[in-house]
Amino acid sequence: MLTTTGASWSAPTMIACGATTRLNSLCGPSHRGRSVSETRPVRLRSRITCWLALATLTACAGTKPPTPADSAPIRLITVADGATDSVTERAVAARATGILLEVGYDVSALGTPTGKLQRIARVELDEIAEIDRPAFTTRLRQWLQRHDVEGIHINAASTPAGAVEALAAEVRLVRDYLSVTSNLATSASGMATLTAKGDGTWLLQRSPSTAPTMPIALTLLGESPPTTVTLAGRSAPLQTDGEGRMAWLSNGRPDTLRLVVNGDSVHVPTQRWSRPYDYALSLYGKTHRVTPWVELRRGPGPITTAASYEILGRTDSLAQAQINGVSTHVYRTGVFFDSVELAPGRNRLQLQATSAEGEALYAVEILHEPHVDRAPLPLWIDEKSLSPSEDLELLPTDVVDLRFTGAIGHRGSVRVEPGGLELAMSRQDQTDRSLYSAQLPVRRLRPGRSYRLRVELRSSGGDVERRDLSVALKVNAGVDEFPLLRTTRPRCPVSYSLGRVRLGGPFLAEYGAGIVLQSSGRFGRYQRIDLGPNRVGYIHQRYVEVLPPETVRPGFHISSLHARPRDTEDVVSIPWPEPVPYSVQGDPEGQRILVTLYGVQTTSTWVQQRGGMRYVQRMSWEQLDAQTYRVAIHLTTPLIWGYELKPEGKSLVLRLPYPTPLPEPAASDSVTHKPLSDLRVAIEAGHGGTNTGAVGLSGLFEKDVNLDTSLRLGRLCEMAGAEVVQLRTQDSGTPYMGRLDSLEASGADLVVSIHANSAGGGFLRASGTSMYYHNPFWEPFAQRVYDRMLELGYEEFGVVGSFNYRNIRLSSRPAVLVEQAFMSHARDEEQLADPAHRQRIAEKVLSGIVDYVQDLRESERLLGPLPPSVDEDSVTPAAGL
Repeated sequence: MLTTTGASWSAPTMIACGATTRLNSLCGPSHRGRSVSETRPVRLRSRITCWLALATLTACAGTKPPTPADSAPIRLITVADGATDSVTERAVAARATGILLEVGYDVSALGTPTGKLQRIARVELDEIAEIDRPAFTTRLRQWLQRHDVEGIHINAASTPAGAVEALAAEVRLVRDYLSVTSNLATSASGMATLTAKGDGTWLLQRSPSTAPTMPIALTLLGESPPTTVTLAGRSAPLQTDGEGRMAWLSNGRPDTLRLVVNGDSVHVPTQRWSRPYDYALSLYGKTHRVTPWVELRRGPGPITTAASYEILGRTDSLAQAQINGVSTHVYRTGVFFDSVELAPGRNRLQLQATSAEGEALYAVEILHEPHVDRAPLPLWIDEKSLSPSEDLELLPTDVVDLRFTGAIGHRGSVRVEPGGLELAMSRQDQTDRSLYSAQLPVRRLRPGRSYRLRVELRSSGGDVERRDLSVALKVNAGVDEFPLLRTTRPRCPVSYSLGRVRLGGPFLAEYGAGIVLQSSGRFGRYQRIDLGPNRVGYIHQRYVEVLPPETVRPGFHISSLHARPRDTEDVVSIPWPEPVPYSVQGDPEGQRILVTLYGVQTTSTWVQQRGGMRYVQRMSWEQLDAQTYRVAIHLTTPLIWGYELKPEGKSLVLRLPYPTPLPEPAASDSVTHKPLSDLRVAIEAGHGGTNTGAVGLSGLFEKDVNLDTSLRLGRLCEMAGAEVVQLRTQDSGTPYMGRLDSLEASGADLVVSIHANSAGGGFLRASGTSMYYHNPFWEPFAQRVYDRMLELGYEEFGVVGSFNYRNIRLSSRPAVLVEQAFMSHARDEEQLADPAHRQRIAEKVLSGIVDYVQDLRESERLLGPLPPSVDEDSVTPAAGL
């Protein structure tokens, strides 16, 4: 845990001192990642001078630092060498508000004056174009790394404005909070004048600035970099220095830099960039850092109410790193982090990296404004918290939940118009606000009418705050006043509830086109579906069409059930003469598959089952209520290869496929026997294309980790005898529905989806490996792979069931999802970034697949030989009586 130094200011009360020094400490050879022997000497011009103004500010918590927009003029004095003992006295006598020093002066020589020093560096640039500009810039940046300053003033009589802007950007790439001013009205910095007064002092007068605030630098690599580069959005070209480097100030970071270099258009994506935006551009159009470097990957914004924050930086993996002067561990991915405590007011955050190539520093300023509890008065209501927020069409048996957040400790109520019904609301007090809620029984409203809702907050002193909910509430007398609906496309999901979760709530069923549903309510864009006295579902309006009012709701009686074996599967047929809704659930503990039909009644007196069935032990039925009929298919084993229920003509047909017969290996083949022979394995590398998935602490993309592990796993499965179907073999963004179609059409026996996890709350918090499945029959598959993954030494994150990821929401074949480890955990990501470790992950997943296949084949051995072929033409279902 680190503590930053809170730096806050009142009105300027500054002291001043002065000294002289040699300029070669600043303007010496440029290293920029090279040894000294590789640099060339620099000839200095006498007219190049660099000055530092130091202004002492009285500390005052919670106030803002002076800026060009609101500061008073700063009066500066100069002091001879070694005269620091009388600095304060001389500043008071001269009514000085600052100190003027040459850049290169060792600030520590001033001792430790009381209060906080605001440091403003002054640079004269009349002839900067005539010296070695890369050397000048590099040495100035190095000086800034050693001296904590708050601003820089650039004075230029004849220097081009572009050079002034470039220097302003360069210093901001070291200390991003610097207040940069210049005497050039055309520069990208704030205007200011620095005037010598006759009494031996200087006056710095600043004016408001509308300058761009985002510093960017790009170094063009190559033997002969261009001298000018055109950048889209700028009226004048950018000038490069002798090493192909250009720096400028921008209004924000564009997603893409559109350059024209030597007549060629070059597009440079910047979405993956982190501050400081200082990169090199290779001849192949790729950007990268040039050592030494350090970057801030995560931190608070310029203003935060948080008193502490987890700071994440990155540098070269071989470098040493510090945050605010405290050393921190650097992982093999280059990331380092620590928690910093923020004092009220201005705080400095400084990241520093040291390597064999040199030192890099990046510093920002953070304003910590502690959260202030909101007062109970004046009254207020949070508009965004008003609920419900969408139109409703309901039955008298429904109840409407009404909620809002507002000022703490008052009386809330809701009023319904027309009619004037008023309900008191309960109150749950929180830190500085209250949650007000009430339930409106729809039976208290008259059917056939539409209503409006208004909430009210009233104080004990009689103050009132009101808000109208932008919703309409309509009441229907019965279900028959709602329309019949019909599904219009493949895979129309019906959910159990309207609860909002990331991957969508659990689905009761997914229908193809043509299923007729009875609406019993409308909740915004969702229709509630009546499935009987005790069951409802919800479907989005995009999946259905409204049928004409004269349409009759489908329903029928079931008199017979049939089960029979075929060459490659067990088959169960359930009459389905009309398109009523249905659902299917797995119950592996009870060794059952349950098929439920809604709007159906029983006359079942004929339950026929042929001999020789492999998985179907018997069938039974149950009338759950007046409109709900359930068929239970009892199984001989829970270790099945899949099942699928589909409408086929006037029947619902459940199919349970047999495995591909596995030939017994010859004795001579026992050593080379392949455990996945005659199996087809489908592998999905999660995400891809523009869908990056989770982004690791170092910037590693989940999609890339997933693809590499998936390809490795595929090669291992092929070596084990399997035929492999890869759903993604490159960085492509196949839609998930397309991937699901590919899975279903692949003929795969098993499905494995490869992902990597992510979580918030700290860089060493959630960690470990985990497995996910949707259908409960596939839990043993997930457990087998999970047990093998734990052999890698990962923390346990568990085996998760009912997971609603679309591409493993399959019953037709065993399907699981592997979350290898956490991209958001430093140690986990360090391993995921290692190709050798990804190979070990693939090996463990393969071992888990082999273990599960052995379980399946052992179960098949216990069931005995596969049944003989059946002449399907001779199988004629008996008619119901």
